Amino acid sequence: MTVLEMMERANTRETNLAISFIKDAIVKIQSTSEIVLKVDKQNIVKNTRDYDIPTDLIALDNVSVLDTEDDNKFKIIRRITDDPIVIDDTNP
Repeated sequence: MTVLEMMERANTRETNLAISFIKDAIVKIQSTSEIVLKVDKQNIVKNTRDYDIPTDLIALDNVSVLDTEDDNKFKIIRRITDDPIVIDDTNP
């Protein structure tokens, strides 16, 4: 829904006032909703590409891998922004 549609429904011509009301509503919704964050740790298995994720997952924030060669620091894996390059392997 656009700001113009909101203004038509509220029968107002004051754009700044309508935007202010919309921003107040967003803040009110954000302050009343509960944010639940969970951490799930899994071991990496050689030659395994797919792993189980929790069934109640809504959004994935980040994925980190423990780098044992660099003082046991967790390294965040960057997200792929483009489609992955897929090449057909014709060699048997």
